[in-house]
Amino acid sequence: MPGRPAGRRPSWSAALGAAAATAALAVAWTTPAPSAPSALDRTATVAADAAAGDAGGSSGATHTPGATARAVPAPATARTAAAPAHGVAAPAPARAARAATTATVDPSAPGTTPAVVGPDGFEYDTSVPVANPPKARKHVRVLIVPVYWSWNPRDSATTSTLRSLGVTQLDRYYREVSRGRVGISGSVAPWTKISATGLACEGLESRLVSRALAAAKKKGYKPSAYDRVEIYHPSCSSYWAGMAQLGTSSSPGRYLVIDGTPYLSVFAHEMGHTLGLDHANAYRCKASGVRVTLAASCSAAEYGDGFDDMGDIPSSGSFATPHLAQLHWLTSTQTKVVTRSVSNVRLTPLVGPSAGVKTIRVKASRTRTYWVELRQHAGVDSKLSPGGVGVEVRMTDSRVRAGTRGATLLLDLQPQNAWSSVTLPAASAWTSPEGVRITVSRLTSATATVSVRYHAPKPTRPSRPAVTATPGDTTARVTVARPAGNGSVVQSYTVRAVPAGGGTTVTKKVDAAAAASRSVALTGLRNGTAYAVSATARNEKGSSSWSAAVTVTPLALPPVVTLTSPAAGATVAGATLAVAGTVAPRAGSTATLTSIDLDVSQPSGGEAYWSTSGWWTATHAFGTSLDVSSLLDGPATLTVTATDSNNRTTRVTRTVTVRGHSPTLAIDPSTITGTAADGFDIAYTATPATGRSLTSMEATLTGSDGFSVWSDWWLPGGGTETFHADLGGWFVEPGSYTLELVLSDGWATVTVDVPVTLT
Repeated sequence: MPGRPAGRRPSWSAALGAAAATAALAVAWTTPAPSAPSALDRTATVAADAAAGDAGGSSGATHTPGATARAVPAPATARTAAAPAHGVAAPAPARAARAATTATVDPSAPGTTPAVVGPDGFEYDTSVPVANPPKARKHVRVLIVPVYWSWNPRDSATTSTLRSLGVTQLDRYYREVSRGRVGISGSVAPWTKISATGLACEGLESRLVSRALAAAKKKGYKPSAYDRVEIYHPSCSSYWAGMAQLGTSSSPGRYLVIDGTPYLSVFAHEMGHTLGLDHANAYRCKASGVRVTLAASCSAAEYGDGFDDMGDIPSSGSFATPHLAQLHWLTSTQTKVVTRSVSNVRLTPLVGPSAGVKTIRVKASRTRTYWVELRQHAGVDSKLSPGGVGVEVRMTDSRVRAGTRGATLLLDLQPQNAWSSVTLPAASAWTSPEGVRITVSRLTSATATVSVRYHAPKPTRPSRPAVTATPGDTTARVTVARPAGNGSVVQSYTVRAVPAGGGTTVTKKVDAAAAASRSVALTGLRNGTAYAVSATARNEKGSSSWSAAVTVTPLALPPVVTLTSPAAGATVAGATLAVAGTVAPRAGSTATLTSIDLDVSQPSGGEAYWSTSGWWTATHAFGTSLDVSSLLDGPATLTVTATDSNNRTTRVTRTVTVRGHSPTLAIDPSTITGTAADGFDIAYTATPATGRSLTSMEATLTGSDGFSVWSDWWLPGGGTETFHADLGGWFVEPGSYTLELVLSDGWATVTVDVPVTLT
């Protein structure tokens, strides 16, 4: 069994490996020729390394006319000379984590999109987000045969899962993509164990197909009564996820093998092969070592078109228009064939209502055609990567070969983005080497207005852009408006800030985006220094002149704090204080808020504290119930502090009054009477704080000289009481004194001083 090529992630390609060679299977070879070869020409015997054929999705291979592609046969009992069998492949996620991702998947009702994330990080669709696709005028009947063997035990896919994916969901997919021309119907046989003798994990090998057909017959199914047989078995390959016979319009393929990959995208991809579709490719081009859209030095990357389900993408997006045209699934009114200049062709989204033009076929030369289409998030394109949403351009050229047949070649109209975004932006144009200029003058979610000009002048450098700048804290946010590309898509901008009076110029390069403008932050500027900010735009032909400069002066921009609770002067009677508000970066600041601190403090030293941290780039609401049970009665100051990534802080304060946190002691000095010889009575009212009990009362009698002449303590019962101070034995003389009473409830104390005169 072949291993995975080093340094390359699993692709949609199947590697059949040397095991196929040793098995000496009969295979079919297809050589491009003006007319179809005879049955004898298409038949050969593998006598060399099988990996020399359709093995792996080479990301840089150049395919030339006359190249051959290996095919894996159907079983001898079912193969005929008129039905050549071609081995093609579907995507295989890394199988190391396959067990975790091949859980039973039963897609829900139409209109939903349950999905699983494969070990490669991609989200694999398990259902089509289409509730009511058109009714099918013709059905392809499929028989799904799930099999396993001793060294490849049954997985968790159920027959219900397989029916949902391989029949129900596949039917919805094809009915929408074909606009009702083709649907899917069929049956699912029970899981069956087959003999493992001589089996290898090679896809459409004759032993596997023959034994699967025999297993279906034993279960009472008649495979010959079906148009397709989908053989599903648990994963046994780390390299491929599916294979199918590559058919033609007159002789469709019959057999599909799914390698433990219960994803709709794989079923749709393999079914596409049986209808005659080869892989969707990307055309990777460079000029002087730099990525460009199209040049003399290009290579066809098989499977590289990430926006056609026949390419290397684990989603169930629509086939692109070259494939739809190959299948005759586009009408003449949906196809605008252009051979001379034409203005304002109105494209409607490829997926959606049938009305309108779906593709513009631009005849550029005797061998080359450009296909222009509009893709939007709708129907089976709902999960299309954002980089393909918009106007896409593909090329077909009889001189460029990839796979077993002529290639569909996706062009990267934004090569600076390294295939992450490939569309032709609005108000932009691309000029082909033949002098064909394709311009998108207007783009909405519903339409794209496209013009095609023949014999266009050669593209030139962009016009100079316009810039605006907003000051920040040691930063400036600069917005560059995309200028006219003059026949070539603007790919990048260089923005600079030159300080007045000299100093370090700050420069930043940023890739252009499909949007009409691009904003960037220049950092490392000096607050209080004026900078002249300008920009230049670049396309494949070079850079524009610098724009007119605008002046910007950075300045400190501390955060904004808004305190909504508590109100100023509020009374805090309970154990908690509700604090709420918002913090936000100040307008123009590029800093991120990093922390919020709350502090409540009292002159007596009582304090309560709360803090939270985060990474907030916009207004952030905060709120908490702050524990203030340790505070004493009296005024307290609440301080809210917000800090940002520039270490700028803003503080907001608010005063509140604490009540009910301390015991109370009431005493009338006039009630204290007595003599130095006999002592005196102390009448008072003592009340503990809410939820607490009194623990002690301490009394101290101090003379005018500051010396204590008597002291005592007792446990008050609470409420109004009288305590007799016995001065016997304390040598107290008549005179004026200060009586200090300290009442405690074990947590807080209250002190009262009253004058006492003894006779």
